[in-house]
Amino acid sequence: MSVRKSISSAYFSITAVVLVASILAMGFLQMYLSMEYFKTDKEKTLSDIVTIASARTYAAGQTNIHIWQDSDALKSIQSSISLIGQSSGNLVFAANASGKIVLCSEGELCQHHGTIPEKILQQLDTQGSYFETGDLGGLTPHRFYTSARPLYSPDKEIIGYIFASADAAGMGVFVSDMFSSFVLSAGLMLLVASVLSILLTSRLTTPLRRIA
Repeated sequence: MSVRKSISSAYFSITAVVLVASILAMGFLQMYLSMEYFKTDKEKTLSDIVTIASARTYAAGQTNIHIWQDSDALKSIQSSISLIGQSSGNLVFAANASGKIVLCSEGELCQHHGTIPEKILQQLDTQGSYFETGDLGGLTPHRFYTSARPLYSPDKEIIGYIFASADAAGMGVFVSDMFSSFVLSAGLMLLVASVLSILLTSRLTTPLRRIA
């Protein structure tokens, strides 16, 4: 009887350890891939919004190097980025060539104020685009997904920048929902696997019971 119990206990323990390790590995991989997908999707969406906002800015200012001093152009750009922001559910804002934020889709309620950090402007100048998950060097109250692109004059001189941001808090909700689903699925899998393991162990030790 003791031999049968020791074999049953060892088999069940090994099965449980392998099963738990497999579920945890699968869970971490699923969470990682889901977060990467969410981030990539946000990056593409914000990049598309920046492209549209840039086109509307060019149309309003006709790539005038003094676009930010043109009151009519500013009104037109403000109207365009406000409409884009409302329709997409994201924040859209514009900065001049020195990085100072001059327009925002939220108007006076804008969550972005101040001047874009120099290191971000340098990356925009050299690479032609920018994406981050952060606070723009402290300009935002918390973490945002942000995509940006420079605006150019006909002479290829940078005259400003267009940014689009989405609150990164959505990632927390997404991860929380994924984790809840994973815990529920893992619990059900462990329950079913435990029952099957007990039944299988019982069948495997039947010959030992007969010998005993």
